[in-house]
Amino acid sequence: MTSRMIPVLRILAFTALIVPASAEAQLGRTVDAGGRLFLHQGLGGVSIVERGVAEPIDLPAGVDFKELTRLEGGWVATGTQPGEEGADLLILARFHGRVEILPSPVGGDVRERMFPVPFVDRGRLVGVAWLEGESVETFEVRVAEWSPEGWSESLVVSPRAPGSQIAPAAAVLADGSWLLIWSAYDGEDTDIHWSIRRNGEWTRPARLHADNAVPDIVPALTVSGEGALAAWSNFDGSDYRLRTARFDGRQWLAGDYVGGPGTLFPRFSRSEGALAVLFKHAVPAAWTLLELAEDGMPLRELTVSDDSGVRPLVEGRTDAGVILEWPAADLEAPGRRAAGAWQPPQ
Repeated sequence: MTSRMIPVLRILAFTALIVPASAEAQLGRTVDAGGRLFLHQGLGGVSIVERGVAEPIDLPAGVDFKELTRLEGGWVATGTQPGEEGADLLILARFHGRVEILPSPVGGDVRERMFPVPFVDRGRLVGVAWLEGESVETFEVRVAEWSPEGWSESLVVSPRAPGSQIAPAAAVLADGSWLLIWSAYDGEDTDIHWSIRRNGEWTRPARLHADNAVPDIVPALTVSGEGALAAWSNFDGSDYRLRTARFDGRQWLAGDYVGGPGTLFPRFSRSEGALAVLFKHAVPAAWTLLELAEDGMPLRELTVSDDSGVRPLVEGRTDAGVILEWPAADLEAPGRRAAGAWQPPQ
C-alpha cells in the first residue's frame, strides 16, 4: 500500500494550488490574508489588493506565492522563485509603506528550498520556516529568526526523514511560543508532525495524532485562544476526509471529522471576529466554508459549487450566508461571484 500512496501524496501536495489551463485563462490565482487583503497572480503579474485597490509588484518571472499574512503597518508574502538549479525562497514584505524583497535566510547547499511560512507575533514578522533538500524525498525542516538586523543562523527542526516532509504551517501562540506542523513520511505512511519552540528550544518532532496506517496530509494551523487549531485530510480507507485537533498549550486533543468524503486543502481565516476554515470538495467539485468555535466545534457551514480548481476569496459575510469571489486573471475585468446560505454543520 505504501508504494502506491507515496505518489498519490506527492500529487496532492504539489497540485494544491495548480489551476487547470481552462480556468487559468479566466481566473486569477489568489492568496487570501482576510480582511479584504489578498495577493493576485494573473495576466498583469503579481499585485497586492487591499480594499479594492491593487498595487502591482515588479517581480521576476516564475514566482509562486503560497502565503500572505497581515503585519502591523504592512504584510508579508512568502513563496518560491527560480534558483540557479532548482527553487529558492521568496519573502516579500511591506514594512510601514515600503515594499521590499527580503534576503533569504542561509540554509544548506542544496538544490531545492521551498514552502516558506512566516511566524508573526502581534503583527511583527519574527521568523520563517521552510523545507530544503536535493529533492522532495530529502527535505528537512529549517527555521530562522528575523529582526531589523536580518536573519539569524538557521536551525534544523526536523532532519531528513525516511521520505518526504512537506506542507508546513506555522503560528505564534499567545504566550509567544512558536508552533510548527507539517506532513512527514515515516517509512510506512504520512503523518502530521509537530514541534514547538519555548525558551529558544525546539521540541523533538512528534506525531500530532495517534499513529495509524493511512496518509494524513496538507495541514493548516491557526491560533485559537491560548492554544491552536489544526486541520488536515486523513485517509479513511476509501476517501480523504477533513479532521481537526486542538492544542491546549501542552498537548493535542483529537477532534472529529468535519468534512465528508473527498475534502482537502483547508485554510483557516478570521473575518469580523469569526473563525472559519475553507476547504475543497473533490466530487462534486465545490468549496465549503465552515465556521468554528474557538475549541474547534463546528457551528455552521455553506457550500458553493465550483469546478475551476481556484481557491475563492471570502468577499462578504452576513447572517444569511457568504459571498465567495474568484477574481479574473485581468484585475480590470469583473470576476465571478457565488453566494451560499448557512446550513447546520453536517
